Amino acid sequence: MDSIPERIQRIKKEFKLSNVGLSKIAEISKQSVGSWINQGAAPASRPLLNLKNKLGINPNWVIYGIEPMLEPQAKEDLILKMMGSLDPAQQKIAIAFINGLIAANKNESNGGGSASH
Repeated sequence: MDSIPERIQRIKKEFKLSNVGLSKIAEISKQSVGSWINQGAAPASRPLLNLKNKLGINPNWVIYGIEPMLEPQAKEDLILKMMGSLDPAQQKIAIAFINGLIAANKNESNGGGSASH
């Protein structure tokens, strides 16, 4: 099982955040983020709530490693937020990409690719 510092590093990597960026989202000092990473200090409840509300991070995952990393509804909210930031042309491309992923997933679920006779 991974540790709090490893989970904090994963948040930084997944969301492409520096210590300063993470500190702004969590509304704490960059030194506090450093203590999470370097000393394994557990985040207090307020920063955890900020991570949950702003990034959709599951507080139980941060503290205890209980999956999932993201709250289920947070994934959908994050996708909607990202889609809303795109211009209409980019939205069409993103929707086509998502539809392609859905089709590929359905194809895999139904036994894979095309069969040759």
